[in-house]
Amino acid sequence: MKYFIIFFIFASICNLLLATDFIIDVYGKEKVKVYDIDENNFFRIYSSNGVFKTNNNIYGNTECDGTTEIYNKETLFNIICEFREGENIAHAILKNNKTTKGTEKEILTKVVFVGGTGSWKKLIGTHCTLAYVEFDEGASHSKIKCKLEE
Repeated sequence: MKYFIIFFIFASICNLLLATDFIIDVYGKEKVKVYDIDENNFFRIYSSNGVFKTNNNIYGNTECDGTTEIYNKETLFNIICEFREGENIAHAILKNNKTTKGTEKEILTKVVFVGGTGSWKKLIGTHCTLAYVEFDEGASHSKIKCKLEE
């Protein structure tokens, strides 16, 4: 039993050392149609095009479409994004959970990669964190951070 506990601790430490962050910076231009219901409730039809760069030097284009709704300060997403790097493509969706926070112009939530080709295949099923900030004139910056096993 003592050796099992030592092995378990060693395996856990090795697992932490092998975990790495995969970060995607996305800069985009968006079109948003907003239906203001009142000061706490709105519905947005969202579309964006942009470019991305990862921390391991993958570059490409991205496109996202969908809706964002806020009712009584509860955020609901229905957004899908496509990342294109040459012939390799990834698809990710924004997901709500208990840690989703935000306003009309700033959001912190989860992203799940649901499809991919080439090196993006490795991300299918990966849950990541997304921070999003909307600037004036339709400009935006998103940062996606994923914890990966090497």
